Amino acid sequence: MPERPLDLRLAIPVVALWVGAWLAPLVAPRIVLVGALVLGLALALGRRWISGLAIVAVALFLVGVTSISLRVVNLHSDPMSTWAAEHRSVNITGVVTADPEFERRQSFGSGDQLQVRVELRAERLASAGDWIDVRSPVLVVGDGDGWQDIRFGETVSLSGSLRPAPGTRPLAAFVFASVAPTVIGQSPVLLRGAEAMRSGLRSAVAGTGSDAQGLLPALVVGDTSAMPPLLTADLRDSGLAHLTAVSGANVAIVVGVGLLAARWIGIRGYALVWVGLVLVGWFVLLARPQPSVLRAAVMGSIALVAIGVAGRTQAVRSLLASVVALLLVDPWLSRSWGFALSVAATAGLVLLARRWSGRLPERWPHPVREATAVACAAQVATLPLVVALSGQVALLSVVANLLAAPAVAPATVFGAASAAVSPMLPSVAHWLAWLGQWPAAWIATVAHRTAAAPLATMPWPDGWAGGLLGLGCLVVAGAVWRVGSGRRWWRPRRVVVMLVVAVIVLAALVVGPGRWPPRGWVFVACDIGQGDALVVNLGDGAGLVVDAGPDPAMVDRCLDRLGIKQVPLLVLTHFHADHVDGLPGVLDGRRVESVLVSPLREPPEQVDMVASATQGMSVTEAVPGQTGQWGPAAWRVLWPSELITGEGSDANNASVVLLVEVSGVRLLLTGDVEPAAQQAMLRNGAVPRADVLKVPHHGSRFQDAEFLSAVGARVAVISVGEGNPYGHPAPELVESLSDAEMIVARTDTDGSVAVVVDGDDLRVVTLG
Repeated sequence: MPERPLDLRLAIPVVALWVGAWLAPLVAPRIVLVGALVLGLALALGRRWISGLAIVAVALFLVGVTSISLRVVNLHSDPMSTWAAEHRSVNITGVVTADPEFERRQSFGSGDQLQVRVELRAERLASAGDWIDVRSPVLVVGDGDGWQDIRFGETVSLSGSLRPAPGTRPLAAFVFASVAPTVIGQSPVLLRGAEAMRSGLRSAVAGTGSDAQGLLPALVVGDTSAMPPLLTADLRDSGLAHLTAVSGANVAIVVGVGLLAARWIGIRGYALVWVGLVLVGWFVLLARPQPSVLRAAVMGSIALVAIGVAGRTQAVRSLLASVVALLLVDPWLSRSWGFALSVAATAGLVLLARRWSGRLPERWPHPVREATAVACAAQVATLPLVVALSGQVALLSVVANLLAAPAVAPATVFGAASAAVSPMLPSVAHWLAWLGQWPAAWIATVAHRTAAAPLATMPWPDGWAGGLLGLGCLVVAGAVWRVGSGRRWWRPRRVVVMLVVAVIVLAALVVGPGRWPPRGWVFVACDIGQGDALVVNLGDGAGLVVDAGPDPAMVDRCLDRLGIKQVPLLVLTHFHADHVDGLPGVLDGRRVESVLVSPLREPPEQVDMVASATQGMSVTEAVPGQTGQWGPAAWRVLWPSELITGEGSDANNASVVLLVEVSGVRLLLTGDVEPAAQQAMLRNGAVPRADVLKVPHHGSRFQDAEFLSAVGARVAVISVGEGNPYGHPAPELVESLSDAEMIVARTDTDGSVAVVVDGDDLRVVTLG
């Protein structure tokens, strides 16, 4: 019996719920509620078949607004939020609710060091003799030493200072830890058992080779702690990065194989359902019972429904119902990219995969048709979100996924089995891990070869503009397919339609939203997170680059978009990680003629890295008064004329400060100089007037007001990372710059920032 056509009108209320929950933290709830009521009244007066659906949609919209608004109000009224507003120093007792994440970052006055970010459910606060019992989610940021052995679910005690958290995150406060934590309570028995399995898998796979050793735990439970950096980058560029995150696919594979084994030994009926539930619960414990994993469990269960006997109609209903349930339980998921990607991928599976599989050539083997349809459906469904996030299109993504697909299931199954038996049968676990390493190594090989292929990736506008453009291209492509799918697609009318569509797509790519870089650009501050990567346009594909940011892939992508193929001068203002760790991305495929560095060689780890990466190049230390010229740009070193110690960060105060003049625009590029260096420059008469100021130290509150005033810039550019734990940029600094009638542009909210010469005028154009 043929399946009935899908009725997707029920998706409208689901989208309304999602939009309401997403919008509430950004807009005053009263405005949203009034607008929704007016809209609902207007629709209710329309056609009867619309009004019922509209009323449900508006009701769910209001539910979304209300649910997250109540949570925001609850967080803001939390006693911890009050103490955070007072910047109190506290002792905190709480439960670890996520695995600690480590990275090397810059810290005030301490150079480069290992830092930790970990989510905690605070349960007791003590400050200056006061104490309160709470149950508040916080994000702890601090020195990574002492956190390496902390495990999910343990109760810890620590000291630190509180800072307010932004209203768009489900946090009561940030905690800047001042000492290492003390474990005062073990995690529950089930979590300890799951941790034993995770560590058993890591031990079992140790020694199998760097790629497989890092990739197998990532494939099974999302443990990326041993992933090689090169493999991480190549997985991203080949469109395979989704394999290292716990997703519905992991759940579907593990539970699906478990159910097949249960049926093989004769389990039937409701007993089979219980087996499935136990397997889902076990996997959730193994991968950590966090929101992302619980979401993956739901989506994986839907995937099993989709590929089972229930049919598309039931699968779509299950998907919509699950989205509603998840958003009602945790409305913060509406702001999660991971949740959006999971829903999109699952929707592609249930709506497209089966239909596309049936339309592929019958002479293809059935497994090949299924794999091709699933890969294509997932890629198409998630494309707008992926390009919005990454700013690039992995052109070989479908090919890479098709090549990797046969290896995903065996690697996941062998890895999960190895984890399951590792506490009791370590030798068997090693044998299973040995079997799992071969498909994992194949996936790594596919990633490396695909990422290295010519035209593996294509730059694309990121953010909302890129996502909407990607969605528009999919709609246009679908229209072309429909027009051309008729028997006589060559009819003149259809040919004309396809030509017009092709022209529209080409125009959208060339001059549509997100065109980058803008014509007449002279300077760009790249959006590379918490760090600096600045580019001065020298023309003909050449650029003067100041700093390289913290991430090679991000700075490489920014330079690719700007068309920079040659770097006559690379300036590394100082050696902190957020200014030099992206150096391999600058060097990738570009000719760098000379490098100018700070005379203070600290911290030593980054100094050694830079020395190794620039071996054979012309590397010199900056000297005040040093000048140079290339094409339309002339530059002069203003600082450091002395090394300041003991007043803030020595490395920051030794930053190279550069004055660049290009196309009549004067740019003052200041690195991370702090007030001590700024005041010394003022005393030495080394502070020139400039049109554009790169605000020192990512907009830190540590600035000298006289220094900023002396520059007299028209444009102030702040290179800073979104959601950084340092509170950059300081609100009072942004306000003072605006009060001084400067145009303030910041990469955390605006994306990459370009300064453009338009005749006699100076404009700022942003990519975000």
